[in-house]
Amino acid sequence: MTVASVTEISAVSSEGFEEAIREGINRATSTLRNVEGAWVKDKNVLIENGNITGYKVNLLVTFVMEEAQGEAGSGGGASESARSDEDEPYVVPTTGQDPPATSGQEPPQ
Repeated sequence: MTVASVTEISAVSSEGFEEAIREGINRATSTLRNVEGAWVKDKNVLIENGNITGYKVNLLVTFVMEEAQGEAGSGGGASESARSDEDEPYVVPTTGQDPPATSGQEPPQ
């Protein structure tokens, strides 16, 4: 069975929305494995002193989760082994909905 997760990321470019999308996808695919798609949730511009200083996109990125070690083929659950490098920051998977104000949950280790 294939299980996928969706994570939301933001990217900013001084050149335009298309470049911000490219930067976001490049970053997602360098950090997450098995990225299968993304869609633009929203776009906005950053303004300082009446001038556009940046183009920001929020992307929802879908990636297929890997089998938990030792459980492949045994009907076990999937693991969020999305990180390709332990030095990279933790990426919080989301469902595209705003999280509760205080969930009390710690990110998985």
